[in-house]
Amino acid sequence: LRSAFGCSLIAEGGILLELPQICQANAQTMFHRFYMNQSFEVFPVEDLAPAALFLAAKMEEKPRKARHVLSVMECVEFRRRKEKYVEESVKLPRSMKLRTSVLFRNEMLLLKELGFRLYSSMSRSPHRYLVFFVQTLQTSLEAQKLLAQKAWAYLNDSFRI
Repeated sequence: LRSAFGCSLIAEGGILLELPQICQANAQTMFHRFYMNQSFEVFPVEDLAPAALFLAAKMEEKPRKARHVLSVMECVEFRRRKEKYVEESVKLPRSMKLRTSVLFRNEMLLLKELGFRLYSSMSRSPHRYLVFFVQTLQTSLEAQKLLAQKAWAYLNDSFRI
């Protein structure tokens, strides 16, 4: 349940940051790989989801500033609580510095846990091959489009499990 929650945070944050879906999928993969060996009690999902998204954005060469990632993830949390978002970091620059240092620390934890091996496993994401495989089918363009949309949706859902 916590894993699905973290992946939905990553997906929602990735959409608001206007990151490509492959970047969101890579962040979710890193997130799952981290929690294969670590505890949800020791490392809260709310702290690690932004770090995974931040690292995946860098890895896909779509980097976002730490401040933007943190602001967007804070906005996502406010949305989930159905509260109006007011950027507190304008009033409290110390708070943003503290959250930025936590983000960088969690990014390092994520890198250490993954053994600094990111590209080899992330480059094999099924999203990268989906369109190619659908195009090899000898069907109409409309059938290919429908199949690709359904398969893409299944892939996105599978990352949230």
